[in-house]
Amino acid sequence: MTETGATENSLHDRFHAIWREIEDCAFRSNRSPSDITLVAVTKTHPAEIISAAIAVGMTDLGENRVQEAEQKIPEVGRSVARWHLIGHLQSNKV
Repeated sequence: MTETGATENSLHDRFHAIWREIEDCAFRSNRSPSDITLVAVTKTHPAEIISAAIAVGMTDLGENRVQEAEQKIPEVGRSVARWHLIGHLQSNKV
């Protein structure tokens, strides 16, 4: 198996394990899992890993550094996921 394939399998397993926990918590709280958004943080991860995350079903991605987002979003694709700016926005970045 290639390194990318191994990474994708690992991401797949982790992603689905987290979703199972979210579903369990949602049902115990009388909420619908569809009301919950899981945002995968892409900070410091290269475009190849982000693409692998998208391939296993991650649709919401978060970045806290504007400069990194400006590089990653065009490389990965603006329309392949919903991008979120997470954390505090520094006034010098506005």
